[in-house]
Parts: sequence; structure tokens; C-alpha cells
Amino acid sequence: MKTKIQKILLIFAVICCWATCVKKTSTIKNEVLQGPIQIYLKDKDISTIKKSIEDALQTRKGDNLVLYYLKGDINYLEGDFESAAESFFKVIDLASKGKTPKSSILSYLSISALNSIWNYIPYFNEKIEESIERNIDGLYRNYDDAYFSFLTQKINLLRRKGMFEEAKKAEIDGGCIQNWVKVGPFGKTDLLGFDTVFPPEVEVPWKKAYQIDESKGKLYTQKTKSNSCWTYLGSETGNKGGTFYGISTVNIGKETKIALKLTSFDPTMLQIDGTEIIKIDRRNNIYPNSFTVKVTLSEGIHFLLVKISSRNSSPQFSLILKESAEEENRGINSKPFSFIDYDPSFLPVAPPPENIEIEALPDATDDLTKILVVDMHIALGSIPLAKPLIDELAKKYPHSITIKSRQLFVNAMDATVPFNLRINRAKLVCLDLIKESPQIWIPYLYMSLFEEQIGRIENAAQIIEEGMRASPKYPAFYERLADIYQNLGWNGEAKDILEKGVKVLKGTCKEFYLKYEIAEILNSQDDMEKNAEMLHSCDATSRIYDGILSGREKWDKAKQVMLKLMEDNPEDRWLTYDTALTSFKSGDFELYEKLLRKLNSKEQDSQVGALKLADFLFKKGKNAEAKELLFDTITKTEGPPVLLYKKIAEIDGYQYLFHFRRSFEEAVASFNSTRSTQYQNTPSIEVLDHVTHRIFEDGSAISRYHSVRKIVTREGVEKNGEFTVPEGAVILKIRTVKPDGTSYEPEKIYGKPSLSYPMLEPGDFTETEWVSYQPPSHIFPGGTMLERWYFRVPDMVLHRSEMFLIAPSGMKVDFNTRGNLPNPKVWNEGDLTIYSWTVMQSPHIKYETNSPNLDEFLPSIQVNYKTSWEDFFDWIRDLFADTMTVTPEMKEALLKIISGVTSDDNIGKAKAIYRWVCDEIEDEEGLTTPVSYIFHQKRGDRIRLLYALLKAANVPVELHLAETIYSDKTPSNIPDFKKFTHFIIKVGDDWLLPAIKKAYYGFIPFQLYNQNTIRILPEYGKGHISGNPIENEKTEINLKIEVNADGTCKSFLQFLFNGPRATILRNQLRNIPAGDIENQVESNLLAPDFTGSTLEKLEILDLDEPSSKLTIRIEFEMPAQHGPYPGTFSIGPILKNRIATRWAGLPSRNFPLLIDENLNTTSVIEIDGKDIWKIVMPPQPKVKVTILKDFLFSQEVELNSSKSKLVIKRNLKIPIGRISPEDYGSFLSFASKVDETEGGVYLLEPAH
Repeated sequence: MKTKIQKILLIFAVICCWATCVKKTSTIKNEVLQGPIQIYLKDKDISTIKKSIEDALQTRKGDNLVLYYLKGDINYLEGDFESAAESFFKVIDLASKGKTPKSSILSYLSISALNSIWNYIPYFNEKIEESIERNIDGLYRNYDDAYFSFLTQKINLLRRKGMFEEAKKAEIDGGCIQNWVKVGPFGKTDLLGFDTVFPPEVEVPWKKAYQIDESKGKLYTQKTKSNSCWTYLGSETGNKGGTFYGISTVNIGKETKIALKLTSFDPTMLQIDGTEIIKIDRRNNIYPNSFTVKVTLSEGIHFLLVKISSRNSSPQFSLILKESAEEENRGINSKPFSFIDYDPSFLPVAPPPENIEIEALPDATDDLTKILVVDMHIALGSIPLAKPLIDELAKKYPHSITIKSRQLFVNAMDATVPFNLRINRAKLVCLDLIKESPQIWIPYLYMSLFEEQIGRIENAAQIIEEGMRASPKYPAFYERLADIYQNLGWNGEAKDILEKGVKVLKGTCKEFYLKYEIAEILNSQDDMEKNAEMLHSCDATSRIYDGILSGREKWDKAKQVMLKLMEDNPEDRWLTYDTALTSFKSGDFELYEKLLRKLNSKEQDSQVGALKLADFLFKKGKNAEAKELLFDTITKTEGPPVLLYKKIAEIDGYQYLFHFRRSFEEAVASFNSTRSTQYQNTPSIEVLDHVTHRIFEDGSAISRYHSVRKIVTREGVEKNGEFTVPEGAVILKIRTVKPDGTSYEPEKIYGKPSLSYPMLEPGDFTETEWVSYQPPSHIFPGGTMLERWYFRVPDMVLHRSEMFLIAPSGMKVDFNTRGNLPNPKVWNEGDLTIYSWTVMQSPHIKYETNSPNLDEFLPSIQVNYKTSWEDFFDWIRDLFADTMTVTPEMKEALLKIISGVTSDDNIGKAKAIYRWVCDEIEDEEGLTTPVSYIFHQKRGDRIRLLYALLKAANVPVELHLAETIYSDKTPSNIPDFKKFTHFIIKVGDDWLLPAIKKAYYGFIPFQLYNQNTIRILPEYGKGHISGNPIENEKTEINLKIEVNADGTCKSFLQFLFNGPRATILRNQLRNIPAGDIENQVESNLLAPDFTGSTLEKLEILDLDEPSSKLTIRIEFEMPAQHGPYPGTFSIGPILKNRIATRWAGLPSRNFPLLIDENLNTTSVIEIDGKDIWKIVMPPQPKVKVTILKDFLFSQEVELNSSKSKLVIKRNLKIPIGRISPEDYGSFLSFASKVDETEGGVYLLEPAH
């Protein structure tokens, strides 16, 4: 089964193909029509849009053409192709009977839509074909502006019916110029527009009988013929673009006024006898694709020259001539001219053309017409021209499914944007569509394609499954999902989904195609033959012909049919591909190789032809040539070329991956010969933990992993019963091995991302082996960064942990090691260098709470090649380059944000912008989301939007990448993604991180205190975040307890929070539902220290004032707690910080203790016995100050007591930092004393 992603993408493009020529139209003012149009433009609910259209159709009389088209478009979006076809039929019928506003556009669009869905609905042969055939001649005659469009539709209709000769005759009779000589390509490839790419030295010298001057070198010339009125000027040399010429000749029998229709996708110029007639320049015209010109030509031979500037290797144009009769004799009925082959010996004898009249260009004045313009650009591939217009419409109609569907296509196909960026942009629109309009099929299809392009095959399948549930009528889902399943090796699941699709698509052409695919899976030749015949009778242009059937003779017949099609479609890459496959099955291997080479030279960024050709060369023993082809394709393809790397690995025979392999028996014997106490009382033991990496000069790598694990306890069974298959991995072996040697392999369960080890019990072994492929890094050009390999891990004993690296000799490989890893063994074998590391009997470690990143301490290694911090920072800069543009709309809004600030007050402007970003934008991840999208959608990455707005406001601003307190602190010149992880902005001396709503200007979370930074923008540099002094971040707590005569207490508690803690708490409180705040305060603040207390009053002050202290006031009742003696009561313990419990819960540590926030708390406790009760205080230690190197923490206690009143003031300071394992004992002693001090109970005795 073939994966044809581009074909699926074009399904949506075809429905968007509104017109190739749009006449100037007036805005329709009918209220009945305007209502549904507005709903169509702005609404997100399909049922609402459909109802508005239906109501209008019931109310409106006369011209319903627009409404029927809107209805068909909506039906198409939801996958209801039968209803869509009915609406498109009505559009065509109405348009063929007479002219109305937009009728030529919408009728052409309806035919295009039917052409894209004809094989999905049950009555293709009777209704679609009959409708198009019945109306096409009327449309062909009525609409001069769409003459070319309907002519090509007529030709395509004949071709689809298998009437190839009749189609060719219609093309000639319609005035399509057939015979051309193509010249080129030459000139520049970095094309910016028409005028910039035609240097004088390559102009055609008309006085030399129209021959190209060859003094600059040999030029490529070739005769060619048009196909369906299109002439391709492609270069067989595979050139990626430049300047192309097409030369032809026309013989005029008598002086005639001729109408010429020139259509092109690129900047194009038409000259007749040296006179410029038409110039299409994409830079200047909103409708770049098609012009009509009327010109008087005298009797005689005239020379035509078309000149195209194109980035593509195969630019195309269409030139149609017909007599310009205004009232009668249009089209094919009168043709006072003939076409002759171009001959350089001809000399121009006829007078030059006269009376040149160029058709006026239209204006897009209303939003519906603007959508037509967008769709025209989409259909013609001029995506960059569509983008600003669709973005404008998306801003105006932010919830429109019709506009978002088009915006999705534009974002996905904008080749001017880096691959990862445009995929991320398109994903955002997909997610919006799925969230707001889950019933349409488009976002599911695209999301699955995106996931597949980056190698997440199973994710792609899950998305399609979700789409099928939401939009079950969309037929491509079944073929696509079955294709994904087969790629995963799940043939049974593929067959099941195809059978489900057959039921849904009963009676359609697609039914036979799916049945054929089922027969192919089952290898049933009889069923393949039967369904191929049915499909061919349903669709004469189907590429499954008699050659699908068994027998060399039938395959040869199919090859001849395919070659006949290729004569009329020489540039059709999929037809070339299918013809190559047919040639292979017919036994014509020479033609097979020739066609694949042609495909690969014409589409150098395509993986399909390269893979087939490489496989063919490999099977012929031409391994070096196959690998050279694949590596060349890798450099030109977009997206992760996973399949290309797999083919290279296959050709190499997985060189050296198995050279150092240890068998299961060898690994277990080594383990059994060792007796170690560390192997006792552990759930499982990694008997063998092996990886071999083979790294190539281009930075790609192939890796083999091999794990043998001994299951010791029932807990081990529970922890190790599942194996999650790594993304893109090829499983070589997975099994459970019993002590007697019996083994059991798991079955793959559809939809389950992991494999279960069958019949696993304590005492068993598991063995798992797999191969993975890693392309060169997209961050470090030509380099790579392999996954870090650990020789010691938490909660697992490693009996043997080993890593082998095989690299070309002379390759400078960098090793980023941790944890005192021994040096490798190194030796050479041929032109390869091998490195190996082995660690035996590595004990497990137990994770310790409040530890830094353990990567810093565990023995491990990361292999890097051609990587550097500079390249990493360059990649970030490049990532941001296309996403930081501030649009005019943003600048206008920015002026309002800073309207109250003088232009020279940079801090004032920074504060205003910071406040707006924090309060108005919902923070979301996404480093590649354009800031314009974030601004308009009010959600996205705040930090980049803040930087862009500050820069646009002329505020000196820097963007830094910072470490955190959790980062790996090992000094290294080798980049590590876990070191610098947070973006932060600097304005003057202030650091800004808009991470929390209502954060004060200058807010920095604790984890960024005292951390190093790298300045990314505007230029490189280093920095350091000091953070706030601990003295400025005091939390004040005041508690007053009044003891009543019965031992109950009336209590008043006040918290004053300052600094980051206040900001964090504000954010937490805002996220608590209003009705639940009192419950949260009672359970989180009162319950731990004041058991059984009842909240009576709660006040929260300055919740929305980020620069003020946050005040929380609580009044509550405490129940009486009886003391140890009759007639006494007790209070406490109260206001405990629980330092030992929080940070010193372990008796000792192997790793540093991480204190990740400043703690500076002053608490004043006043207990008033009202002269009724005498307060007996628990023992209090003296002032305690501890200094460990530069790390100071302290507790101070002041007492003031009388007979019936006690006031205790405590001050506790613990700053952010690390405490080493050696100093941890001192901190533990300090923390225990603090908890002891705060844990006392106050005794109440009668005062008299």
C-alpha cells in the first residue's frame, strides 16, 4: 500500500480552488443572503451555519447560487460528500442557465469540488458525470472570464471517461497552443520577482531570427507539447529554478482580433513579434495567475515567446488563442488561425500586433470575495500571497471554521517558513479546530500527517481514530489508517479498518479500491483481479489497471496504458511513480530504473522515488551507489528522513551493531557466577544493560539496545511487566524466559503503546532488543547529540552496564561525562575507531528528596559530535527570527498600552507593557508560535511577546537564557539541554519573568536566584541574576489568643506576605473558586496548628495589587484542650515551620540538600489569659546561628511574659542554596532544634 501524503493534502486544496480568473463583482446587499454569509464567515458550529443557509433558501427566491455553494462547502467540511454533491449540482445547473454575480467562479468551484469527491459517492456514473457533461458546454460558452477553467474541466471529463483522443481534440479545438520549444533554465535561483531575474545578456535577440544567443554557453533546448492546455518548461537536469523560455508560432489567415488567455503560477511575460503583450508579476498584482488580452494580428506568421521566472524545476503556463467575437462565433466554432511548429529559419514578416486591450483586474471588496482570493492562491500554490489575507480574515473572524480550515492549509504549506515552524503553526490551528469544531475531518487528517512526518506513527494512528469517531463519513480516514497500520506491521488491524470502510463506502468507487487493498493484504489474486476490474469500470483514469491482475501479459498491458497516460502527463510525479511500479511487475526493470531516476532528479526533496531506486540498486548489488543516493536525498528532504536512515542501515547490514553482542545465555552465566549481597532484597536486577552506537560522518546514528533483566520479587513483576516501545524503534526480540529456558513472546495489541511480558513471575528473566535510528541534529548542522547513557540508576542494580561507540577514524567525538566515569578503551579496526565503557556490579541508589538534578552525580556519558554552545544559541536565535515580527495592528495597540508614559521613560514603558502582558495573555508553551498569533489569540509564550513589544516600543531590552537552582552545575564546554532552561528578560538592572498573572514588576521565582545566564538577543553575552536579599522577603505572622474561662480561645491571626511568595500565593488564591477559599484556609492554615478550630471571619487584602504586601486576616474559635492535670488546659504546638520534616527528614545524605526558596519568617505569638489563667511556657533554647561556609541560617527567640500574658517573637532565616552531604549533619541538628522549639505545648493553670 502506498503512502501518498501529498495526494491527501491536495484533497483540501481542490475544494479551495475557487477560480483562475475573478471578475470584479459588487457586494451583494440582499439581507437574506448577507445573514448566512456572515454566519458562514464567523461561526464555529456547523449546525448553526447549515440552519442559517437552509432558512435563507426557504425564504429567498431567485438567485440561490451562492447559498447552495455555501451549503455544499459546509457539507464538504463535515465529510458529508453526498449532500455536498447535491448542492454543487444545483450551483452548476443555475450557473449554466444564465449569468449572476459570482456565477462563473462558483460554478467552476463546484466542478472542482465534484472532481475531488466523485469517487466517494454512490452515484458517480449517473449523477456527477451527467451533471458536469450536461452543463459544461453551457458554462464553456457563457463565461468568457472562465473560458480556460471550463475548457480544462471539459478535457478532464473526457479523460476521466477514458476518451483520450477526444480530449486531445477538445484541447486543440479550444485554442490551446500545442507545440513549443523550451529553452533553459539559466539565471538566478534566489528569485525575488519578475524584474530582478532577467539580466540583459540572456534576453532573446529578436533580430537574430528569435534564436537564443549561445555565446554564454550551451543552452538546454527541447521540443515539448502542452498537456490539458498546460505547457511544462521543466528541466530534465533537475535544476531547482531560474529563467525559462517557451517559443511557438501561429499562422493568421486574415487580420483578426484575437483573445489570448495567459495563465501562470510564476512571474511571466508574453511577447508577440518582440512586443510585450502581458506581464504577470506576483509582487505587484493580487491576481497573479491569469490575464486576458485582446489584440489585432495581421495575416501571416507571428512568433510567440513566453518567459518565466520560477523557483521550481518545472514551471508551467497555459496560452489559449481564440477569435474575439463579442456576440457570436465564440470558442471552437470559428478559428481563423492555425498553429505550426516553430522553426528558427522563419523570419517575422507580419506587422507587429495592434490595439492591445488588457482585461482590467478585479478588486476584492467584501470578505466572501477575499476568501475566493485566498483559495485561488492556495490552488495555485502561491501560499505566501495567501497568508496575509487569511491572517487578516482570521483576526476578524477568530472562531470561523471556514477561515481556520484555510488558515490551516496556508500555515502547513508555506514553504518560505522553516519546516518545524510551519508545522507548529499549523498544529495550533488544528487544535483550535478540534476544540471548537470537532466534527470536521480536516484537522485530524493534518495532525496525523504532522505526527507521521516527525516519526510519531502511533500518534498519527490515534488521531485518525479520533477523527473517525468525530467525522465517520470521511472516506480517506479508512485508507489512511489502514496505511498507518501496515507501516506498523499490523496487517490484521489494517484489514479490519478497510472492511469497516467498505461498509461505510458501499456503492462507491472507493469501495473497490479498499476491497483491492484487503485482497492485497490477504494475497488473494482472484479478489485483486475482480476489484481492479470493478475500479477500472468505475473510473477510467484509475491507476489500478488490468496490470494489477496476475500474469506478466496483463502487467505488460497495464504498462502500455500507463505510458500512454504519461505522454499526456509527463510531469505528473505520482503517475511516473505508478508507471515505474507497473514496469517492475511487468519485468521491464530497465524502464523501472529509468523512471525512478527521472522521478528522483525531478523531485530531489522526495523520499518516495529515492527509496524505491535505492532498494532497486541495493538488490542489484550496487550498495555504494544506493547509499550515495540516500545520503544525497537526506540533505534535500524536509522533515525527519527516518525511512532513508532505515534503508541505509539495511544496506550496511547493520554493520558492527552486533559485533559486540552478548547472548542471553552468556549474560545470565556471568550473573549466576557472581554472589553479591547487593543483589538481595531488590525487586529486579539488570543483568545486561547494553548499547552499541554506530555514528556516521553526516551525524546520523544507528543504535542497538539489549536488555536482560532478572525479576526477583512480586514488586519486580509489577514494575517490569510492560515495555514501552521507543518512538520509531524496530523490535528485534522481546520475551519472557523461564528458569528452565522456556520462552514466551508477547502479542501486539492494537492501540496499546506498550508490550506485556507474558506469564512473568518472580525468578523469570526478560530479554528485550531493539534498533533505533537518529538523523543528524536539526540544531547542530551535520552533528549529533546521542542520548545520555547511565551506568548507575535509582532503584535498580546493574550487573553489567556497557556502551560501545563505533565512529569513523579521525572523527572528533566529544564525551560529556559525569560521576567519575572511567576512561574508555579505544582501538581501531580498519577505518573505524571503537570506544567502550563497562561498569560491573553497579549498586542501586535510593532517591533522596530535595536533591539537585541527579544527572550531575550519576556515572553517565553523552556522545556529541560537531556540537557547541554557540551553535545551540544560534539555533535559538534562528528559531525566533521568523516569529518576533510586530505587525502594524500590534504597534497600534502598543501605543495605547504606553499612552500614559513619556517616550523617554523606558522603565515606565516597560512596566506598562509588562503589566499588560501578565494580565492579558494566558501563558502557554510554544517557542515557535509567532508573537502576532499570541497577541491576537491572547495566549501563548509571554516571554517572547514581552520582548517583541518592548523592542517595538524602543525600550533597550535583552533576552537571556538562564540556569535554575535545579540545573546541572557541572562546568562543560559541551552543550547540555538541561543546563540553561529558562528564558528571562532584562531591562536596565531589572530582571523580568512574566510567568504569573498579577506578578509585580521585577518578580523572579526563587529557583532563578543567584543563577548564571547567557544573553541570546540582541547579541551574545553573559549575565548573572542576583535575586532579592533575604531581608527583603520577610513573612510576618501575628497571632493573638484570648483564653476564655472555659478554656476555649478567641483567636486572631494575620499573615503579611512579601516578595515572590506573595505573588505565588496570589496566583494560587485566584485559581481557587470563590466559594471554596474558606474551606481551603480552614484545612490548610488552621487544621495543622489549631486542631478543631472553626473559622469565623476571613479577610484577604490587596489580592489584585501586585506591588503591595498580601494580607490575610483570620478570626477563629479554638476548642478547649484539657491539660495533664485536673483543672488545667493546654495550647499548642502552634505556628510550626516543620523544618526537619520538610528538609531534614533523612538521617544522612549521599547527595546535596537543595533549599529551593528563601525562608525569612518573623512570628509574634501573644497568649492572653485575662488574669484567669497563668501561662506556663515550655523550655526555649537560646539564640542559635549556624554558618556553613557561605551558607548562613539562624533562629532567634525573644520572650516577654507576665503572670497571665506571654509574648513570644521568633525569627527564622534559611536562604536558598545547597548543603553538602558533609555539612548536612549540622543542618539536621539545627532543624531538629527549631522543630523542638516550635513544638512546645503551653500549659494554662488557674491564676488564683
